[in-house]
Amino acid sequence: METRERTVTIQDFENKAQELLHIMLTMCEERMLTAEKVNSPMGAALAEAALAVKASIRTFIFIERLPGE
Repeated sequence: METRERTVTIQDFENKAQELLHIMLTMCEERMLTAEKVNSPMGAALAEAALAVKASIRTFIFIERLPGE
């Protein structure tokens, strides 16, 4: 069987990252809507985690787009 390498572009990465962020934020929203307390620690922690992932992804994309050395 022939093996073929697949090149992943930054656009591929951005598309997948956007999908992941959408899923994460949807899960946070659903958790917060079903929580007994609006400001539940679990909901706040999930939201903070999602925002941290978003910031990390933005940083990765920024660095990836820097001109090569």
